[in-house]
Amino acid sequence: MNPTTPEARVEALPNGWATYAVTFLHRNGIKETRYEIVDLKTKNRYYHEPMSMTALKCFELVLGLPIFLATYIGWNIIRTPLVAVATVLVSLGRWISHPNKTQFVQLLKDIAWTAPKCILQGIWTVVRAPFYVIAMEFAALYGIFRPIEGKKILGDLQLALHQRPRTHDVRYQDPNLDPMFILKAIADKDFDKTFYIAFCMLPLGKLDDSHIVKEETRALEPGIILPLLPQPAAAG
Repeated sequence: MNPTTPEARVEALPNGWATYAVTFLHRNGIKETRYEIVDLKTKNRYYHEPMSMTALKCFELVLGLPIFLATYIGWNIIRTPLVAVATVLVSLGRWISHPNKTQFVQLLKDIAWTAPKCILQGIWTVVRAPFYVIAMEFAALYGIFRPIEGKKILGDLQLALHQRPRTHDVRYQDPNLDPMFILKAIADKDFDKTFYIAFCMLPLGKLDDSHIVKEETRALEPGIILPLLPQPAAAG
């Protein structure tokens, strides 16, 4: 949240947490400052918003997680056999195009090992999902009353469920740049994108990340009015 009204103030957060004005140096040399919430123990940075907003999102998650679970399981049940079949068909096509010993051995390997492995991984993904989502339900309930702590737990559980960094969320992908995006999502065993139901609760990074301008990053005292942030500008 970047305040636009003078009424916006720094909230008093639970012990071990602080609101920071964090300055980033982007790859193009542009500096940008954003407000973020920092876990002082782990140095993890989180999206800044009023705790009341986080609590509301936790309430919405309590209602939405069962739908997410059903969709997640259904998607993986459909995708798992398609990935296995596609893996074999692609290997078969390569052998037909280049009928040599190397391609034939790879085809046998994909039939005997890679495709069954994809099926087992898909089954494991389906089996473990309910346990994580049940834990997320309890974390969301907890987050209604303890928003900051709930946000942290929900972020950790999502990362553990998907086993991919936040930059692998499909919202980082522009399908217009890759017309095969949908096909890869359905049938490519190496497709590594995912969908985080509570993307805004994932840790954004560390307070000591290399792209953070540490001398311009500071903690803010609770109760002060949040100053309007400067527009991004080239580093001088």
